[in-house]
Amino acid sequence: MVQLLVKDIISSTVAISNTAGLKAFDTVRKYVLSEQQVILSFAGIENLTSAFCNAMIGKLYMQFGEKHIDSLVKFANVDNEVWQEKIRTAKILGVDEKFRNADQENISQLFA
Repeated sequence: MVQLLVKDIISSTVAISNTAGLKAFDTVRKYVLSEQQVILSFAGIENLTSAFCNAMIGKLYMQFGEKHIDSLVKFANVDNEVWQEKIRTAKILGVDEKFRNADQENISQLFA
């Protein structure tokens, strides 16, 4: 099992942008494609946003499915309850198309 530090992948202690999330997605994706188990550690991360989680975690779940990601990827050093909720929501967005569509509709209504 390989342990990856988010801060090393994105070269930052703040995991806040969609771009950084996609960079982390690309890194983790390589391990998932080769069926290697990964511990993704958030140690040293000072800020975590939904944009980052959706781009990385949501996309992993959307592309590979819940059972596959749950069997290969573990999240560590997520002691903050707000961060845990962001990760949980990103997972739901990735696996539940109805939830994803409803979320997009709610966001669209904010800008209407």
